[in-house]
Amino acid sequence: MLQTSRDFLRHCEDPEYGFLSVPNARPAFLEHIHAGVLACSVIGYRSPALPRCEEFIEKCQKGNGGYVRSVFGGSATLENTWLAVEAGALIRRLESGPEIIPHMMEREALP
Repeated sequence: MLQTSRDFLRHCEDPEYGFLSVPNARPAFLEHIHAGVLACSVIGYRSPALPRCEEFIEKCQKGNGGYVRSVFGGSATLENTWLAVEAGALIRRLESGPEIIPHMMEREALP
C-alpha cells in the first residue's frame, strides 16, 4: 500500500509548484502543497519536490506575515497560514532525519 501511495505522490510532483492535487492539474494551491507534504510525512517519503514546496510557501507569504492560497495573490487567512506553517515544519522534519514520526500519530499518542 505504501508503495502505491508513493507512486501516486510521485505522479503529483510538479517541477514548478511542488505538488498538484492530481497529476498535471495546474495550478497548485497551498492546500495541495500541504496535502503532498503531509502525505510524504505520513509514509516517510523524502520527495525531491520538497524544495519547490518551500519556494511555493515562501511566495505565498504576504507582508503582514500571513499566507495566501496561491502564488497569484489574494488575502492572507488564518487557515492558509496554518497550512503553510505546518507544511514548512513537516518539510524541515522530512529533510532533517532518517526516522520520521508522522505528526498525526504524535497527536493520537497524547494522553
